[in-house]
Amino acid sequence: TAAARAEVIRALAELNLQAADAVRTYRPPEGPLVAAAPRSVLQVAIPNDTDHGFIVLYAFDSPSDAAEAARDHARYVGSNVGRSQFPFGTRFVIRVVGATVVFFHWSPQVSTDELTPLIEQGLLRIGSGVPVQG
Repeated sequence: TAAARAEVIRALAELNLQAADAVRTYRPPEGPLVAAAPRSVLQVAIPNDTDHGFIVLYAFDSPSDAAEAARDHARYVGSNVGRSQFPFGTRFVIRVVGATVVFFHWSPQVSTDELTPLIEQGLLRIGSGVPVQG
């Protein structure tokens, strides 16, 4: 995940956002394939919303494994069970960068900082996207 981590940090830095390894434990609701994968967590420094801005990077053995896991995770968070674990109106970003799945979510109704939408914009610049249906 080192290359994907560097790419995430670079993409966010282009928007004047600072990301670093999270200092507290964070685990979002997850589909089965990403739940079983090794993960690392970054957090974007959001001055007015220190409880959010988490980006999870899941490591897989190959880009094809990562793509399969990303599709599985998109199906999960788009399902009734998955969606019920997030606030109404949550926006999901799932990207595949090499053998890594990058996951970020945020809710315009819950987020308290105007910088949060920029995280989504920055992540949309990297890898390939996997849409969430539902």
